[in-house]
This record gives sequence, structure tokens and C-alpha cells, in this order.
Amino acid sequence: MRKERGATLITVLVIGVVSLVFMAGIYYLLTRSLQVSGSVPVYLSLRDAAASGAHYAASQIQKGTIMIDRLYDCISSPIVLKFKLKDTGSTFKNTVTVCLIGYSPPPGFKEQGVGYSKVIPGQKGYIYLIDSIAEGPNNTYSKVEAAYTP
Repeated sequence: MRKERGATLITVLVIGVVSLVFMAGIYYLLTRSLQVSGSVPVYLSLRDAAASGAHYAASQIQKGTIMIDRLYDCISSPIVLKFKLKDTGSTFKNTVTVCLIGYSPPPGFKEQGVGYSKVIPGQKGYIYLIDSIAEGPNNTYSKVEAAYTP
């Protein structure tokens, strides 16, 4: 009877240790994945950060998140992205502005209206100006301007 109790105790202890290691692994994975998804991107230069802001704005236009319907209008409030530079501990900001600067019917589409006065639905032919300014240390900045058509 005593041998059975000893074997049962050892079995319970081994199962407890294995369960503890398993739970610790799950906790580590969850906290690590949340830390990665919530972290601030790190770039080598201000230019990389500014270019990334322009790419981000273009992706938002493509997804339909940014919608501007009137010519020469801009988004109501600029997009502000946070970033870090390699070898610095500080967080900086990238301000991105998007404006609708023109319209041209894409190839294969008929002109609509008088002098392109009617636009084709779905933002086809819209010409956007993306202005991305990344501010860095010591009052330095990098500016990327891009024209984008979806």
C-alpha cells in the first residue's frame, strides 16, 4: 500500500511540473505575441520612416479607408504614426497628409461628362498627393512626397 502511495505522489508531482511548464510556455507565447503586435516599428533612417508613411497611406487608399470625393480636398486630420530609429531610445512621429489633386480617366474607360466633370465610381483615375514628414532627433526631418493612383 505504501509503494502505491509513493508512486501516486511521484506521478502527481511529475504531472504538476509538466503542467506548470506548459502553462509557463503558453504565458510566454501570449505575452511575447502581444508585445510584438503593439510595438513601435524601428527604422534605420528618417527617410525609411517617411517612405513607410507614404506606403501606409497608399495601402489605406487601396483598402478604401481613406476616401476623398472633392478635388483639392485633403483628409480632415493627418495620420500620425509613431516610430523609433535604430540606436535611439526615443519615439518620434511621422505625419502623413493625403489630398485629392486630380482626376484622369484610366486607359480603357470612356470620358464622362464635359471636361472630365463626372468621375468613375471606385476611385478609378483619382490622383492623390501623399505627403509624409518624419521628424527625428535634433530638429531633423525627412519628407517624402508621392503621387498615387489606385
